[in-house]
Amino acid sequence: MRIRSLTLTSIAVLALPAIAQAQPNRFTYEMTLNPLERNTFTLGTFPRGEFAFKVRASSDGVKNFTLTQQRNGGPKFGVLVVPSMFADDACQGAAGSLFCSGITTPVTPAGKTWTIRMRNRGDRPLSVTLTITWRKVPSAG
Repeated sequence: MRIRSLTLTSIAVLALPAIAQAQPNRFTYEMTLNPLERNTFTLGTFPRGEFAFKVRASSDGVKNFTLTQQRNGGPKFGVLVVPSMFADDACQGAAGSLFCSGITTPVTPAGKTWTIRMRNRGDRPLSVTLTITWRKVPSAG
């Protein structure tokens, strides 16, 4: 029985990259978040790699939001907090919109499901276009 269990585990591990390759590696979400509203997205499993994030946020007031990533079964962590010093480097503003790019996070370990949360912490509605791209990188994590 133990040998069969190891064999099934080995097959599942070997099949994992094929499963991840069968799903999309680019996701785009468009949303309008009311003050203090949060939107949650669950992505499938991915091989070891990284996520790259692009955010376009528009509001007639000050932009105040958080973007977090969580590996299911693990703690969530901040990807982008606006306003912050990191956002000053990653984001540029123009005509009431904020454009953020060049933000990457590790996808490790392989085979886990990921949850992404976007939260409007401001007092005005926030229109957001969030693009998440997964890519394989040998040095992730």
